[in-house]
Amino acid sequence: MSVLVYIGGVDRSAWFDKRTITIEDNFGARGKTARATITVDTTAGVHPSRPLAGQVFRIVIDGTEEFEGPTVTVADLLFNPDVYEAVVSAIDYILWLDRKLVLEKVARPSELAGDRIKFFLAKFCTDFTEGVINDGDTVPSQSYDYVEMSAIMDELAEASDYTWWVDSDKQLHFVPEVTEVAPIAAINLDTEVNIGDAEVVEDWSDLHNVLILKGFKLYSEEYYSHTKKADGVQTFLSLPYEPWSVASTQVRVTNAEGVTTSRTVVEDESVTEGETDFVGEVGKVYLCLSNWGVRFGQIDPPGEDDIVYVDYAYTLQDQVVIEEDSASITEMATRTGTDGRFEKMISSPNLRVASVSDVQYYAQMVLARGAWPVVRGSFYTYLSGWKSGQTFTVISADRDIDDVQNPGSPVRVWVQGVTKSIAVLADGESVRLRTVVEFSNKPFTAQMSMEEFLKALIDRQDRSQPVGDVVLTSTSTSTTSTSTTTSTGTSTSTTTTLASRAILLEPATPDYTTSTSTTTVTLTSTSTTTTSTSMTGTSTSTSTTTTLAPAWTNPVAVHSKCGESGGPASALIDGDTGTYWSHNVDEFHWIILDMGVSRTVEKIRLYVYNLGASQWYSVDVWVSDDPTSWPGPAAEWAVDLTDGVYGAAWVEDTLYNAQKGRYIRLRQIATLAGSGYILGAEFEAYLTG
Repeated sequence: MSVLVYIGGVDRSAWFDKRTITIEDNFGARGKTARATITVDTTAGVHPSRPLAGQVFRIVIDGTEEFEGPTVTVADLLFNPDVYEAVVSAIDYILWLDRKLVLEKVARPSELAGDRIKFFLAKFCTDFTEGVINDGDTVPSQSYDYVEMSAIMDELAEASDYTWWVDSDKQLHFVPEVTEVAPIAAINLDTEVNIGDAEVVEDWSDLHNVLILKGFKLYSEEYYSHTKKADGVQTFLSLPYEPWSVASTQVRVTNAEGVTTSRTVVEDESVTEGETDFVGEVGKVYLCLSNWGVRFGQIDPPGEDDIVYVDYAYTLQDQVVIEEDSASITEMATRTGTDGRFEKMISSPNLRVASVSDVQYYAQMVLARGAWPVVRGSFYTYLSGWKSGQTFTVISADRDIDDVQNPGSPVRVWVQGVTKSIAVLADGESVRLRTVVEFSNKPFTAQMSMEEFLKALIDRQDRSQPVGDVVLTSTSTSTTSTSTTTSTGTSTSTTTTLASRAILLEPATPDYTTSTSTTTVTLTSTSTTTTSTSMTGTSTSTSTTTTLAPAWTNPVAVHSKCGESGGPASALIDGDTGTYWSHNVDEFHWIILDMGVSRTVEKIRLYVYNLGASQWYSVDVWVSDDPTSWPGPAAEWAVDLTDGVYGAAWVEDTLYNAQKGRYIRLRQIATLAGSGYILGAEFEAYLTG
């Protein structure tokens, strides 16, 4: 057996102990590593110089180059003043790939991953040349601020389901995930003679077949309208919800003469809420994403009594997605005698995603690896050609080893690590290349966090660009079937429809309270079942989610009122604009309405019943979770019918300081011409949060 060892281009084979040579190639690790020991006798007539860190270390066995890369460390072991051993450790050329960091502050355009790699390779990695670089998927626009090239390669590989490496010729390769068949394509542990010391372990200590992903922020796909009257002093307008982006925000200002102008929205997170001397530019308004608001510059503020309208796509907070593998649940129920559900929660409160499908794809990937027991093992062989990432099958009737998802079929496994060394045979003279192979039925040994998986999406989201720029693609095959079920129950309240999103789940369940009027409450829920095919086989996951979106909502009950004569108070919430509540007593009237659930009250509206042009009244509005305690008026609402609303019509107003609570108290504080008797036909509140 021929074993040649080179240090710095010089043949040092005669001084290296071949039995100390070890070459490791682990799937998912950055590069191969090698280790060997050289003996230096300084009294000998001819002896090698001490190896130096940074010199190229090269190993050739039987004419095949097994390793080449720079020396990382040299550790000396002194036997006596004249003789010492130097233990040389090296890694392949991936180490040199990061010699220079990538600085590209001008964002690269949306392009193929392969094209981006070629651009950076030519500009920043001049020691390397192109190997096989496939196109990969289209990746969004992104800038880079002193980033390691290897980190960029990892990110682009994840986005495309690709793998990458650097060969001994310093050529960079970027290709689809390794599908190379191992030197032995199918191993029957009962009969295979080319392996030894075979060990197989079934491990379900980290099994999880129900995955709960929570805490992330999601693009709402809906616009929220926020209105405020300017006082001529304040230039910062707070928003009740976190805005998603500049592109999805519009600001209009209507002056006292009724002229409306649109402002150009730009981002300026450097402006703080306490700043009063910010000048700004004419015609512009500054969106403060971190402070949840818009700021006008001192040069062009809204005037007193100007109405500011902000329409924006908001950010849904603290979202939850639940995915499960029903087949695994059934199998584990049979094995354990339980319901078979093994839950795992992943919280990512700092994530912002444009589409929940990105999160669901990550969940399916985690379930594909974690919903079934891990089969792992190892053996040694003298057959050459083993590499990490290769695939083969394993089966054994004697050991009862097969594919748990397809009983009787062999288990598909991947080579996780390869360790090569020089073995001395029984005669004490002959040597052979011995390879220890470690394998697993999971193609990746380490599980990326959701942050790592979605980092590319989050980092790429330029908030000045439309949401649609971010697209996640995958080579996995998926088939989705959606079924919608509607459950109808009888509740003592007015008709309430809960806006459903097929992919969201609110942390809390609405608490509906009964009242004296019987109506139907409709809850629409969508269940999505996804079957995905990946390297580990087929995984079926089901996602069922529901949310309450901002909406105009009827109260569910009248908690209490000043009185009723001429028209019952329940008429205010019966859904019929032809009936009305009236109290024919000359006083300032009041009523407390139960919304059924504690949410933020942003707006209120009243359907007035045929009031004349001279009739108006003002109302104090309170919001509280306790119908006996009111912290203070949420707003003074002037229901003014002198603006042309004479007959039956909705009259709407936005509360200047929105409050959260279950109960709303309305108290009349002013009236003219004795018009306080007829109080309204219908009432609704715009609930959010």
